[in-house]
Amino acid sequence: MKDKILKIVEANKDSIYKEKNMSVKIANVLGENRVELIDEIVKDNLQEA
Repeated sequence: MKDKILKIVEANKDSIYKEKNMSVKIANVLGENRVELIDEIVKDNLQEA
């Protein structure tokens, strides 16, 4: 699942993350728990790179 999330985020980084925060429209659709999970995965991946 982590790999799928990273591929989606990398392909759509400009539209998903605006000014280093997830787009409000996307966050509202996903829900708070999923946003936290995705943010954590992306944050961990960026630190490794």
